[in-house]
Parts: sequence; structure tokens; C-alpha cells
Amino acid sequence: MKPIYDLFDDVWKKKEDQDWDCVYIMIDLHGVIIPPNYHRINDLQFIHRYTQQCLQYFSDQDDIKLILWSSSYKEEIQKVVKWLASNKIYFDYFNENPLENNTKYADFSKKPYFSILLEDKAGFTENDWVEINRWIAIREMSKLK
Repeated sequence: MKPIYDLFDDVWKKKEDQDWDCVYIMIDLHGVIIPPNYHRINDLQFIHRYTQQCLQYFSDQDDIKLILWSSSYKEEIQKVVKWLASNKIYFDYFNENPLENNTKYADFSKKPYFSILLEDKAGFTENDWVEINRWIAIREMSKLK
């Protein structure tokens, strides 16, 4: 599996090469943003010390659209979204990407389009936040040149 740092680099290179307006980052709630649990009530704490600052950074970028991915019930998601907003983290969409329409090659009606998926069941670990934080720092330093 490709390291998460390289994945972010590859997607941003593709964004520049293909002149995309934005990158879509779909982020699973449990196991990526907050600790996983098997109860209806969510324990609202960040899973890693870099989670909050990385998500805040993503929220502040004009070229990033954030999609929250979760099977939680609507009442729980409303609490989560309010908690995230109190931490200056704002998702653009929940379990959908209405900006990308079906094409002659792809049907996005059941599976939303995304550029990057952060999902623990797809191999994401909480320590990947360290690499994402490093990628952000290098991206910001390159803007100063």
C-alpha cells in the first residue's frame, strides 16, 4: 500500500496537471476522526493529537471539499457536526458529493466520487495523521518560495 504522504502528493500533482478546481477528501468518522465504538452515543474526542489541526487546515482550504463518511444515525451526526464546528472544522457534505455528476463511464448515485478516502477499514491508522501533518507543513513551506 502506498504511504499516505505519497497519496496526497500524487493527488495534488494530478489536480495541477488536470487543472481541477478542488480535491475531494472523504473521511470516515469512527476510527479516523474519533475512536471507534459500537454504541449509539459517540465519544467526541479526537483520535490523535494531529487530527484536529489537520482537519482545521483542510476546512480552511479553498481547493479542498470535505465529505464526512459515516453510517451513524442522523441525530448522532448532528451532534458530531456541531462538535466539529465548535472546533472550527467544517464538512461540505455528508455521505454524498453532489458536485460530481454521473458520466458515461461512472455512476455516482450510490458511491460518491472522492479523490482521497481516509477510512480505517481501508488501511488508515491514527498514526497516518502524523504523515498528513507533515505533508501539510511541506505544502505550506512550498507556498513561501
